[in-house]
Amino acid sequence: MRIKRIIKNKMKKCLCFVTAATVLIASPDVLSFADSKSEQKELDKMVSSMGEAERILAELESNRADTEKFIDKLDKKLSDISMEIYKLEKKLKKVKKKIKKNEEKLNKQKADIKDQYAAMKLRIQFMYENGDTQIADLLFGSDDISDFLNKVEYISELSSYDRRMLTKMQKTKEAIEETKRNLEDKKSELVALKDEQDKKRETTETLLEAKKTELAVYDSKIAASSASIRSMQNDISTQMDVVNQLKQAEERAAAEEKAKKNSGNNDDSTAQDSQIVDSDNTSSGGWMWPLPGYYEISSPFGTRTDPIDGTTSYHCGIDIPAAAGTSIHAVADGTVAWATSGSSTGNWTGIYHGNGLYSVYMHQSVMLVSPGQTVHKGDIIGLVGSTGRSTGNHLHLSVRLNGAYVSPLSYVSP
Repeated sequence: MRIKRIIKNKMKKCLCFVTAATVLIASPDVLSFADSKSEQKELDKMVSSMGEAERILAELESNRADTEKFIDKLDKKLSDISMEIYKLEKKLKKVKKKIKKNEEKLNKQKADIKDQYAAMKLRIQFMYENGDTQIADLLFGSDDISDFLNKVEYISELSSYDRRMLTKMQKTKEAIEETKRNLEDKKSELVALKDEQDKKRETTETLLEAKKTELAVYDSKIAASSASIRSMQNDISTQMDVVNQLKQAEERAAAEEKAKKNSGNNDDSTAQDSQIVDSDNTSSGGWMWPLPGYYEISSPFGTRTDPIDGTTSYHCGIDIPAAAGTSIHAVADGTVAWATSGSSTGNWTGIYHGNGLYSVYMHQSVMLVSPGQTVHKGDIIGLVGSTGRSTGNHLHLSVRLNGAYVSPLSYVSP
């Protein structure tokens, strides 16, 4: 976003200023040392802005690397949690299996106790119902007193056996129930641990997804920043070409001025330049309209509402709609100061008419002249198009005098 703001802030200066590079290109203060120096300063600003953009890109890439490292840590943590859950599930499975066997054992013990108790009740009932008869039978059926005592002792031992067996079975049952309680407690503990690990896994997965989304955002920002930097590099390259052309134009202008002084015809030269500058008295009879047959002005010189972004901006010329491919004519005699391309101006040409006066032609589909070329009023210098920052086929005509834009209608009229 900061890169976009750097560029967007510079878009609002005038029609020519859509990017930092284009802002610079759209200042054709040519053939003046101050102009080339100003353009160089603006070029330096562009390089500085790109340096800031590269710093932001490096910061984004660093943050992305940190996020990627954190994602790797989360992946490992998630793997560890999954392994812990796997181990807990195995333990839980074993405990459940033990609980099942213990329950089977407990059920069998309960059944044995029930059977033993039933048998003991029958024997007690039998002895109770037969009472003395049983003792008499034992007395008369015994061979001797010793045999009788042995049988009585047997009955007594049988009753004691029943009691012992019931007590033993009851203790076994209680031990099994205690084991069951312990196993159930272990099961609850394992379930709680598993639930805790499940929550950790869920939290980690949520964080992991968030970080992956964050990584995607960084990728998007890095791609946008890289694209912006590439655009800046292209604009800087274009601006460097413009600066070089301006310096060459300055050198040519200086050479021309020196030649005039050396010729001793300064008065004649001044008169000739004055004729070119005067909109009503040039050597060719005044400046001409650049697009004969097309006289509508869709956007005037000065403050206006930008047709692209709707902001209020300064329009450094006039827009003349015309069909694509319409011939563009030089408005007066002069020398081509530059013929180049910019992201805002598209294909554009500047013609120097002497005494710090220039005519500027933007958004051409084709440029038909070259820097240093002499042109005359009415010569075809290019074709109408919609290159650069444009909403349709038209010619943007600007006039610059002594380093400042002035209304073209002070020099040409439909």
